[in-house]
This record gives sequence, structure tokens and C-alpha cells, in this order.
Amino acid sequence: MNMTNKRAAIIVAVAALAASTAQADGIYYGGSLGYLQMESTSDGIGETSGESVVVGGLLGYRADIGGGPFWAAELNVDFPVDGEMSYSGGADSCTDFSPDWCDIDALARVRGLYGVPVGGGYDLFGSAGLAIVTGVAEDGGGVYADTVGTGFTAGIGVQRALAGSGTARLEVIYDSIENTDPDDFEKALENVGITASFLF
Repeated sequence: MNMTNKRAAIIVAVAALAASTAQADGIYYGGSLGYLQMESTSDGIGETSGESVVVGGLLGYRADIGGGPFWAAELNVDFPVDGEMSYSGGADSCTDFSPDWCDIDALARVRGLYGVPVGGGYDLFGSAGLAIVTGVAEDGGGVYADTVGTGFTAGIGVQRALAGSGTARLEVIYDSIENTDPDDFEKALENVGITASFLF
């Protein structure tokens, strides 16, 4: 199974799991499409960057607070369509010598949300939590290793329930990945993305 098929299978599995519980009070699920900018630095040695369209899915639980504000716990998983990064001169970062991230396969976020109604049927919300990234990073001269990184994520967004069913959401998300495994060389990864989601 190639990487595209694996990503599609994971999205379908998340949607199927969510659909099986979607009738329970407060549980929601959805799909998303967005744009992600990625930048990695390595302790003064080098810097890589990239950008990609991302597709993903999410599963969460929402609880209203007195009919006004709300909180939610949410898991979302994003897959870059092209997560490969490069140096500023255009050189492929997975074939050069600098211990940076060079390819991002998937990004998961486990986070809490808090939102308030702002009129016109819109909710404004903020989010914070844990980000987990998988991909490839150079861990020394010519050594390219499957790598897992962890850090924090934060975001701000707006959403609105639509007539009939479903909720449309637009948000900006920032991820800071400081911890990696393997970690023979220090490296950091920062992502900034804008994502549109539709929730059920």
C-alpha cells in the first residue's frame, strides 16, 4: 500500500469511527482541507522550509456552558500532499548535510478548545494542546531517519452552524515542535497553517 492509499485509509477509518458514535450527545466529526507552511532549523547549522496543501479528519466532543460559551476536546490528523522541504537555494533537504526536518508525513493534534458566541450565529474559539509530527529528519551527516517530534499547538478560529446540518469552520493554527526521536542533533520545526473544516 503506497503512502497516498495509507493516508486515505486512515481518514476513512477516523470518519467511520466518528460516524459510529456521531449520535451520542456532544460528539462531532469532520473533514478538513488547508494550507501549511513548514520551517525547520538546526542549532545554527541549517534551515529548511516547505509548503503544502493538507487534507485531514477530526473527531471531538463539545459541551455547552450555560447555553453560551462552550469547550471541546478534539483530535485531528492532517496529511501534507507534499511534505518535502528544501533549502533556500532549492536543494533537496533529504540529500544534503544539515540535521533538519526534510519531509513531513503526518501531523496529529490533541487539543482543547474554548469558544464564545459573537453574534450572527458565529462562534469565536481558541485552541491549545499537544502536536505530534512524523516524517524524516537528517540526524547527522547523510543519516536520514524516520523521526517523531512532539511540541505544542495553538490556534484561533471561527465557526458557524449551517441551516439544516453541519458546521463550517475556518482557523489558523501554529505548531512548535522542539522534541524529536532520534535526538542526536537538536532541531526544531514550526508550522503555520490555515484550515477549512466541515463538522457533523
